[in-house]
Amino acid sequence: MQTVKLLIVGGLLWGLSSCKSGPNVFQQKLHTINQTFAQYPPNLRKDNEGVIIALKADVRKQGNSREGLDRIKRSELLHKRTLAVLDTIQLLQHKLSQYKASATTPVRRLLWDDEEGRKLAIQINKHIGWLSTEFSDLMLPKFELITIRHFAIKEERTHLDKFAQLHFAYGSVTSTVALLNFWQNTLLCYEREILKKLEASDICASFCCSGCGRIEAGVSTQADIIKLGETYEAKMFIASNPSKANPRATYNGSPLSIKDGKAEIRVKVRPIPDRVKANKIIRYWQGSMTFKNRNRDTTLSLQVPYTVLRKSVYSPSLQKNK
Repeated sequence: MQTVKLLIVGGLLWGLSSCKSGPNVFQQKLHTINQTFAQYPPNLRKDNEGVIIALKADVRKQGNSREGLDRIKRSELLHKRTLAVLDTIQLLQHKLSQYKASATTPVRRLLWDDEEGRKLAIQINKHIGWLSTEFSDLMLPKFELITIRHFAIKEERTHLDKFAQLHFAYGSVTSTVALLNFWQNTLLCYEREILKKLEASDICASFCCSGCGRIEAGVSTQADIIKLGETYEAKMFIASNPSKANPRATYNGSPLSIKDGKAEIRVKVRPIPDRVKANKIIRYWQGSMTFKNRNRDTTLSLQVPYTVLRKSVYSPSLQKNK
């Protein structure tokens, strides 16, 4: 959090970075801050790649279910497209790193005169828009476009040319690289938010209607891998439109009670039949949330997977006796 605050401060102080004199105290401090920022992207990228590796391992342990393989496919597409944008940012950073920290001419020539800064802003905003559309089923927080980040003045938000002029026509190498680092970190943080949802197997169904926006039903589970004898727990709810009053819910066709807008599922795990030779089995339950929309019932349906383990999988004593 402190790093993000410092990054925002770097953006707020953008206009101060175009001093005509040699490196002063402010520029030296900004250069130091930028060096600190530059250490974060590799770590964030490594962390995100670690989440994907863990997701693949988890799906493999659960028998490579169709739902799990789909989550892997989506995570890989997300990472591929994120890296494509980061490659553009890093290329510009590399070009700027060849000049003095206080230099402003290289920034203006590369990012303003040649419009590389404007093109980059468009590319990043387009990517963020794709994130919001492609992963709209995951109940994600709103991803802000870079042109409406908190440090952008109101006029910049609707005029991309003014945005590019302010940030690239007068900035120094140090301040520009700091901003690029901030954008890089922002995209990696957005990617991490999505990967966390894919890793957690959060499931959501959605419905769109004219004038009411997107309405979503979601499920959160206590655990997706259950041992025999344990109780499976989950909660089902309308996620993005809580104003919908008095929803009705079902679990495998049976009605559920609603408390604070959520339907709770608690069921004992059924044994694995003897005819099944595997040590684990993937089961599914069907859920639904029904609400009134324009005086008509609208139902969102969900199919939720979970994995049941035999005792021999997690009991060392049973494994030794085999």
